[in-house]
Amino acid sequence: MAPRAIERYFDEVSKILSYAVTIDKSRNESEYLKEFESYIRQQTVLELSQIEVKDTSQFLPYYLIHLLKSINQASKDDHERYPDLFSVAVSDMKTLNALLDFIDVQCIYPNLSPGVGLSLEKRMRHASKIRLIRSKSTAILEEIINLLLDIVESNSDVSDVILMGQYSSDILSGLAELAFNPDHTDTNFENRFTIFVNRLDTYTLLAVVSTLISKSTPAWYLQVLTRTLAMVPLTRTKDGVFSLIEFIGGLREDENVSVEKLDRAARLLCSVPKNVNGMRYYGEVCRQLLEIVDDNSKQLMMSATCNIIAAIYRAKPKVIEDFIFKELWQSFCITAVETESCTSDIIVSGKRLSRDLNRVTQLVHGTSPEFVDALLDPVLLRLWGLLCFQSRTKKSPEQVRTLILVNINTSGAVGKLEKIIMNILYDGEDEWTFGHGDSGDVALVHRKATYEETARQIFAKAGLQGLENLEQRLDLLLGLIDETADTVKRTIFLNSMRRWLARRKEDDVDPFEVFMDLRLLENILEKYKSQIIRSTSEVISLVSNILQEYVGSLRDFVEKPQEKVSIKSEIGNIVNSKEFDGVPDSDDEESDEEEASTNAESVTIALSLLNAIISGSHIEESERELNSDDQKIISSFIPLLDYISNNGPESVASSSRTLSMLLSHSFSSNESIPGQTKEIDSSKQQYREALMNLQDELIPIRAHGLHILRTLILNRDNIIDVDTVLQVYLATLNDEDSFIYLNSIKGLQALTDLHGIRIVRMLIEEYTNHSQSRIDQQLRVGEALLRTVQRLGEALNGENSRTIIVPMLQTASNKQLDWRIRSSALSIIGMACEVNPRGIEIWVEDCISCALGVLTFETGDDKAPLRRAAVVIVGSLLKGVSGLHEIPVDFAKQITRQLRYSKATDTDPLVRVQANNSMEILAGMITTEFDMSRITPASSILNVK
Repeated sequence: MAPRAIERYFDEVSKILSYAVTIDKSRNESEYLKEFESYIRQQTVLELSQIEVKDTSQFLPYYLIHLLKSINQASKDDHERYPDLFSVAVSDMKTLNALLDFIDVQCIYPNLSPGVGLSLEKRMRHASKIRLIRSKSTAILEEIINLLLDIVESNSDVSDVILMGQYSSDILSGLAELAFNPDHTDTNFENRFTIFVNRLDTYTLLAVVSTLISKSTPAWYLQVLTRTLAMVPLTRTKDGVFSLIEFIGGLREDENVSVEKLDRAARLLCSVPKNVNGMRYYGEVCRQLLEIVDDNSKQLMMSATCNIIAAIYRAKPKVIEDFIFKELWQSFCITAVETESCTSDIIVSGKRLSRDLNRVTQLVHGTSPEFVDALLDPVLLRLWGLLCFQSRTKKSPEQVRTLILVNINTSGAVGKLEKIIMNILYDGEDEWTFGHGDSGDVALVHRKATYEETARQIFAKAGLQGLENLEQRLDLLLGLIDETADTVKRTIFLNSMRRWLARRKEDDVDPFEVFMDLRLLENILEKYKSQIIRSTSEVISLVSNILQEYVGSLRDFVEKPQEKVSIKSEIGNIVNSKEFDGVPDSDDEESDEEEASTNAESVTIALSLLNAIISGSHIEESERELNSDDQKIISSFIPLLDYISNNGPESVASSSRTLSMLLSHSFSSNESIPGQTKEIDSSKQQYREALMNLQDELIPIRAHGLHILRTLILNRDNIIDVDTVLQVYLATLNDEDSFIYLNSIKGLQALTDLHGIRIVRMLIEEYTNHSQSRIDQQLRVGEALLRTVQRLGEALNGENSRTIIVPMLQTASNKQLDWRIRSSALSIIGMACEVNPRGIEIWVEDCISCALGVLTFETGDDKAPLRRAAVVIVGSLLKGVSGLHEIPVDFAKQITRQLRYSKATDTDPLVRVQANNSMEILAGMITTEFDMSRITPASSILNVK
């Protein structure tokens, strides 16, 4: 059976490429091409009459184009005959790739402007074995690019090989050369450039374009590439932002989120392309960002996106407010115009409301207090009304409750709770309220103003239904207060007490509002008495005002002329809301009864607080001493209490008597009165709040606690105990949530900045405590150490350098350890070599020996990350030294030998690229320091054997 045409073509390719290597490269180009052409004419099975060239230099490129075109046609012919088979055999795949590489070298690269496309060294491993033809021809470039595009668009088996390989960058570079080079622009190729770009999937496009940008890229090409990148969010509306975050954040390769990479993605997304409307651009970007947040199946991507939205907010808050916050607020802040335009009873569906609640929940995850406030403050009352409706209708309220707590505990807790208290019965706006959607979920619906509902609204506050509603809402409110700091609980109580005392003096006050305040006071006092009385001076002042006012009122009542009944009995009856037989029924009497009843209620609360302060049963032993001013005020209560005990109703007289006796005994015997010594100062309060936040289940609250600690550290606050805070940060490094452990790393960095080598030693002790179960924590400690080394700079010397470098060398050289830990240690060494090689000069040889040892002996794909880190050490040293004279010649030759070997043989492409980069640095140093004309090839360290 005769071989198929495609088999004959591949056999010819193998012969041609094998012969190309054998031709003496020292011969001039013309002789080289003539010899090559002669061999091709002897071996080819193609019809060469189609190749008409005027110049010998053009025969080879046109022959290769003809050969590739023939292979593609043969592939399509085979596919038509055998549609279920792949026309390019596995054994021929390598041959086809070799041909495509050879075509790159002979047809594309000679015709590209300097700086356009990847360097041949980066593009292929064996570029040095292939002779590059220097003759340029735009016609040849047009011919090969058109052919490659035709093949790609034909969807043949050959096109699959082209798209799966590294040839997209070559095609893109060739198209750009033809379309955008100012010397020969072509609108036809501009269109084909756009078509080819659109053919690439978004992630591949980002990867290809990014690799083509370098310092040597010409301005016209750089403009094309950067605009292509910048337009991705607009041209790829389905996955442009998703792929950009995934690519820049490196999320396909590493699950550990890097804040720096995400910030870089945010900066790119903030940049509006030239001549593009900003509103249109940001609108599309934010739409895609929210769609990513909706997909909870990709937790890592969702978390990274929320971080990016927060980063954009820091740079351009108006953008996030206009295009994300307002979009989310639409599910809560419905205006009258919008509700009137709705023909259905449902204004916002349960599905939309649920979606936007989920979005908000994700966005406040680990973000800044400013971001949380800006997003949640405008909808706080809406969330409160929704929480109450969900609780009343037996819907799960936890998500909404969590959002309210995040908003409250982020900042300004008292003000936000007061806002809820003043609107405790909130259930929507004039036009809408919360109701049930089509599927029974919670939705926003029109508020129907029927007679029955209007009547129910009028009487709801006074009736049983209104009381039940209030009690339910008070329980929910206390549940929120329960999650706040003690200082917040105290302030809420004191504010509510003052408001209640003020309201009872108003003529037109709503009795229901007074009752509501009283019920709130009773509940708070019952539940948080111990926290309230820790603000001793404020509480004592409040108690003093209540007692003095009550005694004044009581004295006025007792001393009324023509009184014929027992005052005690009368007041007791008034407190119990019973009429006293024999007392005239007049408006004046009713007013006196109401005032006495209200005053008695306030005194009951005041006496309860005073009892708690004096008994000390709710105060820690260390806080039971009253200052002299507080003692003077409390001693003045004795005559007031005596008066109440003698003239007041029994409900308050008994307690007053007991308290008076206790105070008299305490002062007369000079015993110390339990109580607090003084108010907690601001630093101590913040420190306690931070430690309390760290115990919270909510991630944003824990992150805020770490932020408070870091602020105290940076302010050099004396309240900070360094050892304790260090242990806190080390403990939170184990947290699974990236926002927590990244904040911990920042805190450790702040400690090392301020407390230096002491903290570094403790971190290194933690870092070198090797255990399989502690690898993640070690890596995070390593990141903190890496940042520390970077910030030390020239201060990395002497004891500092010894403390860091020695354990890093031991760790990197220990083959029993996990490769991730060793790679981390190598990265820290590399950073030290770069920032201050002179500071670690006595260990430089050990560092390089360690790196070279890894490159030599740590073979295998699984050790590739180690080799990458090792090459970085070498490159870092070369960048860190001031010149080649600082490196001994023998040592430099040893480095060069290993770099050349790694560049040529390493199986990992990144290692090869990094090795080449280090070689280029070394070559540049030689060029700078020596007259290259005096150096023979034999004496150059770059030519070591």
